Amino acid sequence: MTEPWSMTFNLPLPPSLNNMFIANRKNNSKMPSFAYRKWRDSAGPCLVKQWKALGSIHPPMKEPWQIAILINVNRRSDIDNRQKALLDLLVRCLPFPDDAWCDRVTIERSNKVAGCRLTVSNFSEISLAS
Repeated sequence: MTEPWSMTFNLPLPPSLNNMFIANRKNNSKMPSFAYRKWRDSAGPCLVKQWKALGSIHPPMKEPWQIAILINVNRRSDIDNRQKALLDLLVRCLPFPDDAWCDRVTIERSNKVAGCRLTVSNFSEISLAS
């Protein structure tokens, strides 16, 4: 059994999934939008700085993990459209297991945070499926 671990990060509000990618008509693929790249370029260093301040925790690479997200968006925005950018940022910027290992995502709308707050931890065996 793995040692319990947990990390909390405060980040700027990520773009909606609807605005993360744009069509590349040259090769019929998608590429990151300007808004997504701008957010990623500012949120990435912010994430790394906070991670280092927490002691540079290295989660086990092939073990399930979970994330709880508090996000400050109004009712015109779907909160579930913001999680993809956050999960991808964790995997891109930190020595973090692929998000395929994320077994639980909890998202809550909150005006108590400026952008969003993520709490990432090893997976708890308490399941909604039981």
